[in-house]
Amino acid sequence: MIRFFFISRQETITFCDAIMQEGAKFQVQWEGDDQGGNQVSLIGEEWGEGEKDILVNILSALVFKYRLPLWQNKLIRQKFYYQDDEEIHRIREICDWLNNTEQRKKLGVRLPSLEDSIQVFIRKRIQFKSVVNFNEMMPFCFQHVRTLLLSYIGAALDEFKREEDYLLWVESLRHYMQDKPSKVEELYLLQRSQLHYYLEDGKLLSKMEIKSLLKKEPLRIFSGEVDDHSITAALVYAPKRIFVYGDPAEPKIQTIINIFQERVICKPVHAFPFDHPSHVH
Repeated sequence: MIRFFFISRQETITFCDAIMQEGAKFQVQWEGDDQGGNQVSLIGEEWGEGEKDILVNILSALVFKYRLPLWQNKLIRQKFYYQDDEEIHRIREICDWLNNTEQRKKLGVRLPSLEDSIQVFIRKRIQFKSVVNFNEMMPFCFQHVRTLLLSYIGAALDEFKREEDYLLWVESLRHYMQDKPSKVEELYLLQRSQLHYYLEDGKLLSKMEIKSLLKKEPLRIFSGEVDDHSITAALVYAPKRIFVYGDPAEPKIQTIINIFQERVICKPVHAFPFDHPSHVH
């Protein structure tokens, strides 16, 4: 038998629910104590590595759900001096996003797994224990992961600042487009391996044509994400309507949607009205 003590009723409920989902591996007995806490006794016939793994995973999930947000808030406010609740919430969202190994790889963030670090700590703390006080264990857990948490928050802040820069850039282009005269009524965008633009008569725009028009535009406007003419065509032509045939979630298409907003009409690729050369990908 192993006993767990919790102060928080919500943490106790979540813990018991997770244990019950493991079926007949454990018998659960939950009772309150005279200090206003909660005692959960787990009774099982065998306590092998499999059962320990289950407990480690459940306790780690409790940390991520209830304690980690509090730790993040504390560090963001005290060490990075952010006080705005919306900004702190967004920074925490990015931290959560960085917990995914694949997302860290995409951003080039080389940090060890926070989940692994927390699980290593929990495994050591409950090893050979018959009584575990979750609330008393948490300050030590915080100290164990504090340095790594600061690194995660720092990486999240880098991404947060990039987001802010992107939004300011998009906003400046949005204002620029509002006053810019349209060179064409409509522009058609087709997504293949690259983005291709067509005029209303079905003519495919070449990079040379776009580059020639770009020379007449204020260069300071075309910075940020504009690096391969996949967005500049829409900016230099400033059409009254853009018909987009592709995935709206594709980053460059999403940028065009953010800039032109109600001018953009999204349609499926198979509805593209012109013949696209087979040698142009």
